[in-house]
Amino acid sequence: SGRRAKHFTERLLAERVAQAKIVEALLGAPSGGTDAASEAKGAEGAVVSPEVISRVVPVLSLLESFDHLSTTHVEALWKLFSHDDPEVARAAGQALGGMIDVLAADQVQVFTLRLQEIAPERYTVEIVKLIRDVTKVTLKSSRYSSDDDDDKGVQMLWEAVMDDAPVSDEVALAARDALVNILKMPLAREQRTHFLNQCVLNLVWGTSVARCLSLARALLTDIRSTSYLSNRKSTIKKLDAYCREHTTRGLDAVIVDDLVRYKIAALSGLQRLAGEADAAPEAAAPRSDDETDKLVDPTLLDAFSASSVRDLTKRAEAATGAAVGSSVLTGKTEHVEAVRIRLDFLAYILEESDLTLRYAAIELAWRACVTLAITDEERDLFLAWVKSSLPKSESTYGAHIIDAGVITKVFRTLLCGGEAGASGGAGAGATVTPASDSMAMFDAFRAYFRYCNLKEHNVAEKKEYGRSAPTTSYLEALVPPDEMEGFD
Repeated sequence: SGRRAKHFTERLLAERVAQAKIVEALLGAPSGGTDAASEAKGAEGAVVSPEVISRVVPVLSLLESFDHLSTTHVEALWKLFSHDDPEVARAAGQALGGMIDVLAADQVQVFTLRLQEIAPERYTVEIVKLIRDVTKVTLKSSRYSSDDDDDKGVQMLWEAVMDDAPVSDEVALAARDALVNILKMPLAREQRTHFLNQCVLNLVWGTSVARCLSLARALLTDIRSTSYLSNRKSTIKKLDAYCREHTTRGLDAVIVDDLVRYKIAALSGLQRLAGEADAAPEAAAPRSDDETDKLVDPTLLDAFSASSVRDLTKRAEAATGAAVGSSVLTGKTEHVEAVRIRLDFLAYILEESDLTLRYAAIELAWRACVTLAITDEERDLFLAWVKSSLPKSESTYGAHIIDAGVITKVFRTLLCGGEAGASGGAGAGATVTPASDSMAMFDAFRAYFRYCNLKEHNVAEKKEYGRSAPTTSYLEALVPPDEMEGFD
C-alpha cells in the first residue's frame, strides 16, 4: 500500500536485499545457464555478465552503509576478478575498485593480502589499478604509520616497473603511473623521497635506468605544483648529494657515464643482431659503493668506428627486417627511446638546478651519440638536444644546461668539425660536416654560430618592421667574415 511504501527506507531496503541474498544470487548463485556469448560462469557456477557486475556496485555501497556488507560479497567479486573471461575480470576489478573507499579497515587488509598472493606474471592493468586504489586507502586510513604493511602495495608497483619484472610493457607503464599517483600524496612524502633516492641508486648501478629516470622525471615534475613539498631545485640538490654518497661524481656526470655505459651495451646488442659471434665487452655496473671513479671505461668505445657502426646497423636491419632504432638492443626500452629518456632527464635536472655540464661530459656524449650513432634518428636527437641546451637569451646566459665557459669550445671543437680532446680515443670528435650531413647538424651549427658571434659582438641582430608584413630579423656583420667564429 502507499502507506507502507512511505516507510520503506534505505535501511529497510538494505535489510531486505541482505536477507534475500540478492547480491549472492547475482554474483554466485547457481543458474540454469544461458547461450549469451557475453556471459560467463561465476564464482559458484552462476552465469555472470560484465553489465550485471558493474551495476552491483551501488547495491554493495548501500549494504556497507548499513553494515550489511559481508566477506561473502567481497569474496564473490574477488573470484570473478580472477575469471578467465577478460571482460568479466575487468568489470569485477572496476567493481572492487569502486568499493575500496567504503570498506572497513579489516576488509581493506584482506584486499592487500589477496593482492600480494597474485604472481607478478599474472598482473594486468586492472590489477595494477586495484593495487593503487588499495594502497591509497591504506595510506589514508593509517595516516602513514610505520607499519610495513603500508609499504607493500608501493613496493609491488615499484617491482613491476623494473626491467626484470615478468610483465608486459603496458603493465609496467601502468605501474609507473600508479606509483606516481600514490607518491604525490602528502601522506607519501617519505616514500617519495625513498623512491627518488632508489632511482638514483639504480642509475649508479645501471639497473632499469630508462624506467627509473622516467619515473623520477614524473615525480619531480609534480613537485612545483604541490605546496607541501620543497621545490625542485632543493630536491635535485639533495639527489645530487645522495649520488655523491655512492660515487664521487655528481648526478649530471653520472647520467653521462650511464649514457656511455648504455651505448656500449647497445653496440654489443647490435653486434648480436648483425650475427657477429664476438660481441663488444659489456660495460658492467659497479658492484659496490666503494667504486667511486667513472661508472664505465669510455675507452671501450675504441672497439668501434663510425663506419663499423653503420655497417653493423645495415646488417642488423637486413637480418631482422626491422628498424634498429625501434628495436630493444639492451634492457627493455627501444634504442632511440632509451637515449631520449637519458637526454631529457639530463636536460631537466640541469635546467631545474644549479648544475651545469662541463665540456668533457659533452664531448663524451657527442662521441657516443653522434660519432658512433647507431641510427640517424639517434644522432639527430642528440644534435637537437645540443641546440636546445643553449641559453634562451643573453639575459639568461650561463644559467642553463651547458657551462658558460664551454659554449664556444663546443661550437669550435664539435660543431665546426675540429679535433676532439685527447680523451676521445679512436673515433672521437666530430666526424660530420655541419652543412652537408643532416638538417639537425645544420640547425645546431646555425644556432651556435649566431649565439657565439652575437656574444663576441662579431654580428648584430637587426629587425625590420612592416605594416603589412611580419617583423623580420637578420644578422649584420660587424667584423670581416674571416674574423667570425665558425665562418670557415
